[in-house]
Amino acid sequence: MAEDDCVICLDALPLNDLKFKRMLCCGKGMHIECSHQLNQSNHQQQAKECPLCRQSLSRQKKGTFKISKKDEKKEKKQLQNHVDQGKRWAQFMLARNYDTGQAGFSHSPTKAVEQYTLAAEQNHIVAQFNLGACYRDGYGVEQSFSRAAEYFSMAVAQDYPNAKHSLGAIYANGNDIEGGQNLKKARELFISAAKQGYEPSIAALQKLDDVGRTATSSFSPAKDVVGTDCTYCAKTQEELPKKLRACARCHLVFYCNSECQKMHWSNPTALAKPHKTVCKKWAAAAAARAAAGVGVGVGVGVGVGVGAGGGSK
Repeated sequence: MAEDDCVICLDALPLNDLKFKRMLCCGKGMHIECSHQLNQSNHQQQAKECPLCRQSLSRQKKGTFKISKKDEKKEKKQLQNHVDQGKRWAQFMLARNYDTGQAGFSHSPTKAVEQYTLAAEQNHIVAQFNLGACYRDGYGVEQSFSRAAEYFSMAVAQDYPNAKHSLGAIYANGNDIEGGQNLKKARELFISAAKQGYEPSIAALQKLDDVGRTATSSFSPAKDVVGTDCTYCAKTQEELPKKLRACARCHLVFYCNSECQKMHWSNPTALAKPHKTVCKKWAAAAAARAAAGVGVGVGVGVGVGVGAGGGSK
């Protein structure tokens, strides 16, 4: 079993650390769906221990997401051990803790950038994206759209839709980048991200059309959005024997089976809210745009016409 295989089902884990649960004791991970199944297990002792190394797991205080000070101290030490070993996922996790000021760490943009950089240099896809966002916003570093584009491009090379959108926004707005404004390049990036179901890019395409900067698009999620992985369990299309099925209402999220769809309806993932909180809104926005004959889009842009998109935070 490789380090990045799920310890429960033994299937490969997604590249994005935010899409699965990582255990600090041994550094192994499990799919979110497998984690839920473990927590619902009747074997109470099994649920209290790491299923691989058998070390005791930190327990959340009843009715909260908090853990005891003792467990917090233990987890900080475990994380630092993995960082000292040069594990990119640990560098990313430490950066996130400094970024958000969680898990007992003090908020420090400078230290967050330091760790994001180490992880990004090891090709960690979300670290590359977050580092791009730091340079774009001048967060912990001197503001630089060119450096932001550099790191966004690294994540784009790994097919990360958030990075495609953010890089597209830089090109659309002409933000101090070599060659200046490039709406053709921006549109290509937005379409690529939109076809992965990334909602802000659908809105960005509509915004480009509304201001008349490009030809009006006939892009429609029902026809053109193609699922690449299950929104809930994150298994990729390549791993699955059957084609991913889109939500019949909004066509913007995809599932490998009805069980994942039912679970995501009421339960959040690391990257998405419970789908019942957004599905109706997305579908209504798409229908309204289509009825008006102006394509499909939700939300609004800023600046010249396209929102830059945020970090993975």
